[in-house]
Amino acid sequence: MKKDQYIIFHSNSTPTYDIAGTAVVKCLKNNFPEKKIIVVTNFPEIWLHNPNVFRVYRLGQTPYFYEDYVNDKNSVIFAHNPTSESDYLNKKNHIIESWCQMCGVKWAGPDSDEKPSLYFTDREKEVSMRLTQTDKPIFLIQPYEMFGALSPAGWSWPKDMPIFVANQIVNKMSQKGYAPVIIKGKNQKPIGGAMNLEMNLRQTMATLFFTEKRLFVDSFMAATAAALELPSVVTFLATHPKQNGYPENKNMVMDIKTELKEEIDQYHPTLDVGNAILQKNIDTIPAYDIDKILEALDKTGEVTKK
Repeated sequence: MKKDQYIIFHSNSTPTYDIAGTAVVKCLKNNFPEKKIIVVTNFPEIWLHNPNVFRVYRLGQTPYFYEDYVNDKNSVIFAHNPTSESDYLNKKNHIIESWCQMCGVKWAGPDSDEKPSLYFTDREKEVSMRLTQTDKPIFLIQPYEMFGALSPAGWSWPKDMPIFVANQIVNKMSQKGYAPVIIKGKNQKPIGGAMNLEMNLRQTMATLFFTEKRLFVDSFMAATAAALELPSVVTFLATHPKQNGYPENKNMVMDIKTELKEEIDQYHPTLDVGNAILQKNIDTIPAYDIDKILEALDKTGEVTKK
């Protein structure tokens, strides 16, 4: 009797990278269709209903895992950190391409079927729709990183949008007749005039189906928008679309002046022991052109509610 063959795909990072990982897993499935893929992750919510995945386990909740999937099973194990790969750090490769290379497979590219994918049931969509019902079209904004490298105060200046900038944009979108809704962590500052979205990760991602305009920093919601093919405006400061961007979105690289660029060139969370750089008082407001962001929002979005 032929034994089952397994690929064990280990992702110990943030939802942003798990969503990118769904594209890597699709690439692995295309290359090894006979193997069953087991995902071990901090965020099993990302992988629910994924047809390319046989089983999903949360890190730390894997009883009998070695016995069931490793010992004498001839399994292939991929436990890599693509954010520390040199071409990714040097902004030459997309995270998906670097991850695939580390797994020994070639990525077919963003225009192939090997791109991020998320799967929601009609029931999940219905719950999110009910929790976001409003008589105005929704403008959804995620101005802060929520899961990556953060200072103790919940701040990540190399990614986060300055509060002044977010306030100005929210006010303008409100004047245009939109209902602003913000996604943020509990210890992150609110934006005046924006309703705080308080849902679990799965429901938060599903709200995108019921929004008309969307503005995100380089974050899990930007990756979610790409996976769901719901075009959104995404701002990049220390990171770059070559690393984390998707063609489905309007990716905007902020205007980095010399002094700010020097600070950014020193920054990477993998190398920033103790988050010392994150805790600096850095003025990033001059990097943002509010009028250009608003113009991009005017041209991006507008989906029919599903």
